[in-house]
Amino acid sequence: MKKILLSFFLIFSNVLFAQSSQWIIFNGANSRLPNNNVSSIAIDHQDLKWVGTDGYGLARFDGRNWTIYNSKNSGLSNDFVRVIFVDKYNNKWIGTRYGGLYKFDGTNWQNWNTSNSFLPSNWVASLVIDHNGVVWIGTGDNGLARLDLDNWTVYNKDNSPLPVNFVYALAADSVGNVWIGTNGGGLIRYDGINWEIKNKYNSNLTCNASLSIAVDKFNDKWIASYSCGLFRLHDTTFTKFDKSPTSLRDHWVNCVTLENQEIKWLGMDSTGVARFDGDKWTIYDTSNSALPDKYVRTIAVDKLGNKWIGTVRGGVAVFNENGVNIPSVIVVSQPVNGASWIAGSRQEVTWLNSNVSGNVNIKLSTDGGSTFNVDLAQNIANDGSEEVDVPNVTSPSCVIRIESASDPQLKGISSGAFQIVAMTAPTPSKPADKAAKQPLAVKLSWNKGAWCTSYRLILALDSTFSTSIILDSTITDTVKEVKGLLDFRQYYWKVQGLNSGTSTNYSPVWSFTTVFNAPNGLSASASGKDKITISWKDNSESETGYVVERKSTSDFIAVANLKANSTTFTDSMLQAPASYQYRVKAVAKEGESDYSNTASASVTAVSDKPAIVKEFLLEQNYPNPFNPATTIRYNLPETADVKLTIYNTLGMAIRTFTFSSQPAGYQSVLWNGKNFSNEQASSGTYICRMEATTLNGKVTERIIKMIMLK
Repeated sequence: MKKILLSFFLIFSNVLFAQSSQWIIFNGANSRLPNNNVSSIAIDHQDLKWVGTDGYGLARFDGRNWTIYNSKNSGLSNDFVRVIFVDKYNNKWIGTRYGGLYKFDGTNWQNWNTSNSFLPSNWVASLVIDHNGVVWIGTGDNGLARLDLDNWTVYNKDNSPLPVNFVYALAADSVGNVWIGTNGGGLIRYDGINWEIKNKYNSNLTCNASLSIAVDKFNDKWIASYSCGLFRLHDTTFTKFDKSPTSLRDHWVNCVTLENQEIKWLGMDSTGVARFDGDKWTIYDTSNSALPDKYVRTIAVDKLGNKWIGTVRGGVAVFNENGVNIPSVIVVSQPVNGASWIAGSRQEVTWLNSNVSGNVNIKLSTDGGSTFNVDLAQNIANDGSEEVDVPNVTSPSCVIRIESASDPQLKGISSGAFQIVAMTAPTPSKPADKAAKQPLAVKLSWNKGAWCTSYRLILALDSTFSTSIILDSTITDTVKEVKGLLDFRQYYWKVQGLNSGTSTNYSPVWSFTTVFNAPNGLSASASGKDKITISWKDNSESETGYVVERKSTSDFIAVANLKANSTTFTDSMLQAPASYQYRVKAVAKEGESDYSNTASASVTAVSDKPAIVKEFLLEQNYPNPFNPATTIRYNLPETADVKLTIYNTLGMAIRTFTFSSQPAGYQSVLWNGKNFSNEQASSGTYICRMEATTLNGKVTERIIKMIMLK
């Protein structure tokens, strides 16, 4: 009993660890192959073997471990697998007998069937993807389907030249043709426009049933027929290879597979395997080899020259004339096909660590796997995952390889190509740089940076951003509404792109200035016989003062400069009767607001002054001190010519007012603080000198001192 157990252990060890013999058999007794009825085999870009069974789902073999996918544990809802095709992205396309078409990317499953798509039948008998990425699906009972992205086209005998609806074989050549093998309708070439049909009635193709088609390096087509042997189509001529003592021993060829695009391997319906190198035929059957079953349905050839042979009753046989070598494959699960890594970021690499003992190395190829000259990690623990620093390179064709640190032959690559891309910084868009009069709730927007998934916005009152008002790193859109801003302030902002812990440089710094809120709600009312009081609402947080302007019969002129936060002003010593209009604006060092609304009021009589003026008088100006305007009042006891001259402290006249034949009474003039050149006078002390000349030539002079403050 111990000898039997030891023998079984040795046999099982040979199977798993691939001793150098010409044949190795995998079946339900010595492995986890779910069933011995094998319908299809495909080898992906990672050198993983995918085995389809008739009723027991799909198996993946990595050289040591079997992983089973079926209707109970995966997205595969039908277990009758008829055909497997691996596309250039390493996706597995799986055609089933009853469940339609499936696509598996290593993580996600997608299914097309007659209920959720335009697939004409759930019986997928053949499958090929052409050089343009178009998927061609041959059905066992309802014609041919073409899937281009999400667009379906269905061809059958009723809507196209397709002679029958039984499409059992498909192949795509290098010049854009799809070759269609039918059961009963011959061989069809379709170039996307034209249909060319070859059958036993119009060519030397003597059989109308094709089960498999392969295209060699010379663009010759090899057709496995249902009952007539093997055919080669060279240009327009068919050559037949049929049953003979020196070649085929059976007319029924289930499959034809090419090794190195040249050597033909045929799976026969009842006579095993035939090898044809163009000159010599070699037959392997149950009588002269370890082939476990003479009924062969599928053959695939791996990169080491091992032939993986699927049989109807004996499981999978692996054959190599030079000795079978099935090294274990380290299965790299991340990055997945089509993933995008950001240059300069940190990314996780994961792998199945059960196939290797000891430490591992992680290498990167940026040329699609031709060279692996970038070391991402050296001699690290084989724990199944590692975060690596992505180099600052860009490439659309990257591949990860994980290898044993002690045995570089034990390795595995990632599934398909992924890309390393460079993020670009976003650029500000609105409001325009240095835009003025922006609302206090402003929307900042920017152009999306390449590969940015979120953004960090900084807003400050200084261009160095020493004290930020807003620092938001959670923005996933390219617009951010900022509320609660102060009026008449210059704000600076910049934005940065983010993705998985990686960030771009900041965008250029832009600025904008908020609107200067004008006072409003201005009202005016007489508050005495020669006074008007105005009031308004202070809407600004930024003003340094207010300017009050008054209009009677001419234009508005400034009559008062008030301090910040003022809301009232009383204008006194007005001439009466008269009506006056007022307006107010806020001012600051950098500018001024719009005007408030206007408000009007009237005065009817002067205050308690004697009706008759008895002497010449130059009254003190009001207000005094003033900025920028003041009212100068004077009294005339009789008609006179009046000249008012304003001097600076150097004795230079800067402004003169002259009036001819002014009548007796109370007179006034408003000085707006400007000189002869209409320029604003500077702060300081000024002298006002009045000369009044009566009709008899008498001259009277009066002087007052005035102070302008700013």
